[in-house]
Amino acid sequence: MKRIATILAPQDLGPAGTKIIDINLKDVISRIDMFWKVTNVTVSVMLDAVTACISKIELIDGSEVLASVSGAEIQGIDFHDTKIMPHHKISLTVGGFFECGLSLNFGRFLWDPVYGFDPTKFKNPQLKVTWDEDACNTSAVVNEFAGYAHCFGDPRPSPMGMLVNRQIKQYAMAASSHEYSDLPTDRVIRKVMLRGYSTDHDPITLFDTIKLNVDNDKEVPIEIKAAQLDKMLANNYPRINEFYTLDDAVTIKEIFSALSRDQLMSISYDDTACVDTGTHAEQVWTGAKCTTTVSVLYKAQYAEVSGRMPGNCFPLDFGLPNEPESWLQAQNIGSLMLDLLSSSDADSGDTTYIVVQQVRPY
Repeated sequence: MKRIATILAPQDLGPAGTKIIDINLKDVISRIDMFWKVTNVTVSVMLDAVTACISKIELIDGSEVLASVSGAEIQGIDFHDTKIMPHHKISLTVGGFFECGLSLNFGRFLWDPVYGFDPTKFKNPQLKVTWDEDACNTSAVVNEFAGYAHCFGDPRPSPMGMLVNRQIKQYAMAASSHEYSDLPTDRVIRKVMLRGYSTDHDPITLFDTIKLNVDNDKEVPIEIKAAQLDKMLANNYPRINEFYTLDDAVTIKEIFSALSRDQLMSISYDDTACVDTGTHAEQVWTGAKCTTTVSVLYKAQYAEVSGRMPGNCFPLDFGLPNEPESWLQAQNIGSLMLDLLSSSDADSGDTTYIVVQQVRPY
């Protein structure tokens, strides 16, 4: 029988710090779901996306780090693995909440019997969560964090390994420059996730060419312009709709969306009669940040945003997602280098993060 076990009941973690959560389970775990919520104390003050409050989530076993990613990276990986947007809800009203769901998936899909996290294979498995409650809202003083594990009961599967995600590098960008990064070659790689974080540009426009080479160009599995890759991703992954509750007492709002590419926003107003036909909402998107300005005559109450690329993340997929033999067999490679050529728009205020999803065998 499959079950959902609580590994951390909802609790306020405090202003900032690191929380260690023991995983005292013997069942194979297919997924760990975590939920973060912070109370909006003042009006419409957003500093960053809500996932910025969770700077790192690690799965550790003593001194060994099995997985290590940020909240934004987990959000992007989860969407690109499942094609479903994790829980994400924003209210800019006083007393409302910024909420997000974060899922660590250890298999190709929920209840994958071949890949899953088996705690009995480790000595002291723990989750290590690093947070800062006011990273998305300067006046936040109340938060809530909870964790749940999707567990296999009887009959108990015997997974051959688990999927793990690790951020292996981050760097400040520079215009029209190459960044060379050695990727790990100890295990099979299912995908590489790139996160281009900027408050001035969307993630695709930060890059010119993406190239992956094996053994000093003996083979080149990937060499493509980022703009061309983006067209393929638009075909393979669905658009997302997000909903916001707005504070209708404020006419200028800054919203940090979870979405970072091709955003469109529609706003619902109150029932004030439209008497000023020359007034309309102005939206200025810079990356995932949107500044809106409307007339004081009309009160914005709700917004719907559609777009792509949650968490400023986009994937380099290897093979078919459910066929391990089609993934990159990096353990058979001498050297594996990722060459990222930045665009002329990139600068030192923009940051690239590189995350690798590997198979950790038992």
